Amino acid sequence: MGAYLVWMGLASSCLTSSIFLTGQAPNPLALSLISKNGVMVVDWLSWFLAFLPVGLILFVITPILGYFIYPPEVKGSKEIAIWANEKYQALGKMPTSQIFMLIIALIGLVLWVGSGFFKINATTTALIMIILMIACKIITWQDFLGNKPAWNTLVWFATLVTMAGGLKNVGFLDYLANSLGHKLSGFEPFIATVLLLMLFSWLRYFFASGTAYVTAIIAVFVSLASSIKGANPAEVMLILTLPMGFMGIITPYGTGSSPLWFGSNYIKGPQFFLLGGIFALIYMVIYFLVGIPWIKFIMPYLSFH
Repeated sequence: MGAYLVWMGLASSCLTSSIFLTGQAPNPLALSLISKNGVMVVDWLSWFLAFLPVGLILFVITPILGYFIYPPEVKGSKEIAIWANEKYQALGKMPTSQIFMLIIALIGLVLWVGSGFFKINATTTALIMIILMIACKIITWQDFLGNKPAWNTLVWFATLVTMAGGLKNVGFLDYLANSLGHKLSGFEPFIATVLLLMLFSWLRYFFASGTAYVTAIIAVFVSLASSIKGANPAEVMLILTLPMGFMGIITPYGTGSSPLWFGSNYIKGPQFFLLGGIFALIYMVIYFLVGIPWIKFIMPYLSFH
């Protein structure tokens, strides 16, 4: 039962990373780097709508797939249900700080979803949420200053985004596109997009995190997408970036949370890789059949900037 639940925890985490633009750090980083390289990107709501049909399908079938591909030996237990209910009752009423945190999270979600309507940048929304959390005493100023991983991420992201803009300005990416783009010139735009998607997605095997993966290769693929004759670079890059979250399932090191799930030792290394390959293949087939046609249909209605 533990192995099944661990795998479902990882799979659902990877799925929500694709469903929501803010579901994982590499998503907004990728859009920032794409934008720096002169290609338009979507906002929070457009990202959500573009992935919505695939997200709903995958979210429903994932526990069913796991039940048949990697079934739990223990299917249920009355004792577990009784124990869980007792623990829940022991928690008591929700503290005021948790109620405030729920309200602040909802405010942040509304501002992210309605960024186009409210004309509020995602960074401004994040700052508003931090201020509200400190004002409501959910966290202290020292908690904020002492969050070393967050400051580390901020510094790295700022540096990487600036570097990407610099590479574009000095003409390096144009040179790279001209050097590699001719290899795609013999293909129809749709076939070239599919080839780029397959390459972009399965390269995840070689990177220990989504952030490192985006940092290393996103600018190259922006150049390649821009070199496809007859294709819309914004559409191509949207097709490439939406599956970044769920493709993190292919390895025990592909996302920030993967090592934690793998470290529980419920699933051994060979099984982890095998399950990751199977689920990633199924997810990608559904994305090909449902996601790409849907994106092409909804493109005129999405908000790009």
